[in-house]
Amino acid sequence: MEFSEFTSVEDLRRWALDQYAVDRRTTGTLAERVAGIKALTDPIARIDSAVHLVQREVRYLGLEGGISAYRPHPPSDVYDQRFGDCKDKPFCWSPCLRALG
Repeated sequence: MEFSEFTSVEDLRRWALDQYAVDRRTTGTLAERVAGIKALTDPIARIDSAVHLVQREVRYLGLEGGISAYRPHPPSDVYDQRFGDCKDKPFCWSPCLRALG
């Protein structure tokens, strides 16, 4: 027996996509860090810096209450507060990856 507030898997998918409609612009300190990574000429150094940004500078902390259990925070907010959960850290990393092409 299954219980759900969704009438179909497609309804669930649409709901989940809406949760990830988060402001992904980089501002402040994160924008500066991304610009610094983008300015590196050595591709290995660029990749290492992008990985370092999220793995070493943003701690994993899962506060799984309310809508934060489903919706990631904006990348710049995550970097400024220096912590995020399993959704926040990849969202914080994505501007770096986009900068690397």
